[in-house]
Amino acid sequence: MEVWSSLLFLLAGLIGAPTFGWVALLPWLVGIAVFFVVQGQLVRFRRPELALLFCFALVEFAIGVGISVATGPRIYLLPVLMMPVLLASAVFPVRVVVLVVAYSALIMLTVAFGFDSGAVRSTPFVVAFPFEVMVAGAGIAMVVARLDLATRRMAVLDPLTGIPNRLALLGRVAELEHQSRVNGRPVALVIGDPDHFKAINDRLGHDTGDVVLRELASRMQAELGPAGELYRLGGEEFIVLIGDADADAGAAVAERLRRDASSRPIEGLTVQVTFGVAASTSGEVFSFASLFGLADSALYAAKAAGGNRIGVWHEDRPAISQAVPDLLRGTADPVDARAPGRRVEGRLPGSSAVERTEVGRDRTQPRQTGVRSAASERFRRQIAGDSGKRGSMPRPEAG
Repeated sequence: MEVWSSLLFLLAGLIGAPTFGWVALLPWLVGIAVFFVVQGQLVRFRRPELALLFCFALVEFAIGVGISVATGPRIYLLPVLMMPVLLASAVFPVRVVVLVVAYSALIMLTVAFGFDSGAVRSTPFVVAFPFEVMVAGAGIAMVVARLDLATRRMAVLDPLTGIPNRLALLGRVAELEHQSRVNGRPVALVIGDPDHFKAINDRLGHDTGDVVLRELASRMQAELGPAGELYRLGGEEFIVLIGDADADAGAAVAERLRRDASSRPIEGLTVQVTFGVAASTSGEVFSFASLFGLADSALYAAKAAGGNRIGVWHEDRPAISQAVPDLLRGTADPVDARAPGRRVEGRLPGSSAVERTEVGRDRTQPRQTGVRSAASERFRRQIAGDSGKRGSMPRPEAG
């Protein structure tokens, strides 16, 4: 966009050169050249925003110099000073835009009164009009830029929990897959699934379930810090991506998340989360689809073992941590802290399986919790590349 804008700017200069003189183009060309050189080196600056602001100031000054040395009716070139202001308004915050507008207004008044004060005194409109248009244009540019930013944020953030959603996850996955081809570093993938979440929704209502998800997301985000990236995959499932980490490192992070999730009641409930972990190896290209299938299989095994624990996928077999739900005295059912004798029970033995459709599996049929659909089984075997031992474990509700 900057290239096309600059080309149009130069084209306008070429058209006006016969009237205003070719010398007026030289300062503009210098300013634009410096702008592109500095912009291409922004990553080298400790404060790139200051370097970019300097470029805008330089271009604005160069335009002012060009207007000063023009040979034609210079007063009609004043609107050209609006162009850098509009670009800056789309990039910088309001307080910086105010400074940019003030700086440009100062240049505009200096040029107008310094070289054609008679025309300004006789017709103040020739200065007032471009100034007013510049201010209005800066305001419009700021509004459009912020609407664009808000729209992008809405597209990649989950509206319930405020953490990145599946769309953001797909973008990050593409980056990690590319990076793994270059550096061969391992990537750990962690899937988290609250135990008995359907029971919470059924017994206490979806509003309570939403509060639980928001609080779990907040706790996991705070506990992770810079160690990993948290995403909401859909429903009650969360995914954590950890760069440059093997399965053991991923399991250590998952254990921290598991302990923190049940450390304090949520809406009077002690809620536990079960995690499945898988990781690529050093020198192996990271494949999200493959690791997701393996981590989900480990999660199934951890759920079958009672929940509130970590399942880690290894090549030979998934290993389930022996973590016990210490707050629950031997049971994996969520406990109502307001009434210690009362438990929000999950699926009871003999009750019907719970249907649930999730992202990343065959959507032609809903997957059942505790009863694997044939379509989901085929998908899992396909991504695991093994029709036998991998992906053959059911994922029942814990308890």
